Amino acid sequence: MLPGALGPSGSPRGFDTREVLEAAWQITKVHWPLLVAAVVVVGLPGGLASSVPTFAVLFRLVEENSTEYWGIYATSTLASQILGTFFQVGLLRISLAVSRGKPPDFVTIFSGFDRFLPLLVANLVYYFSLMLGTFLFIVPGVIFLVGFSLAPFYCVDARLGPLAALGESWRALRGHKAQMFLFICAACGVYLLGFLACCVGALFAGALLYVAWSLIYIRLSGHERAPSEGA
Repeated sequence: MLPGALGPSGSPRGFDTREVLEAAWQITKVHWPLLVAAVVVVGLPGGLASSVPTFAVLFRLVEENSTEYWGIYATSTLASQILGTFFQVGLLRISLAVSRGKPPDFVTIFSGFDRFLPLLVANLVYYFSLMLGTFLFIVPGVIFLVGFSLAPFYCVDARLGPLAALGESWRALRGHKAQMFLFICAACGVYLLGFLACCVGALFAGALLYVAWSLIYIRLSGHERAPSEGA
């Protein structure tokens, strides 16, 4: 059992932000090369796709703010979301594996075919809810941000549909939303520190936070083994 990994019981329990980050640090120190590589794979294709409009303007293929520009922008944004979501499935599985004390396999990053579509729909509903809530005086947006934050894990690990995953995330975080909000604030600070470390540190910070996020899901859901293996 790796440091910070969880035992075999399946009882949901709460979490402490500092303790979770410390446990995630111990796990990430062991598996950082694979985790960082997985974070790169998740971000690179989508990042390249989203930069297409900028290069199109730079090389004078289109005029900025023209109809063609916005067409390219919409297409590249959609492609970025699709690519990012596909590889996110694999990154979630890798993060869950190391959080459960299992040896990770980098090939898992390419395993997103089976849960790609449910996760994409869940992410779109999540982002729409977040934008709508933010528009409604910000506070509802923060509540949606926190309450639905575990939905990707329920989509990928518990294999729930998009709406069921959002609902299960909301249920699991009942009574834990304040602590989850503190974790999100701490995560922003960790990522900022990583970004300030010549930007390269942001990759390590991203890997660390995915593991911490996985630990929170495992503890609140009680799925200390994958549901398919029996909790």
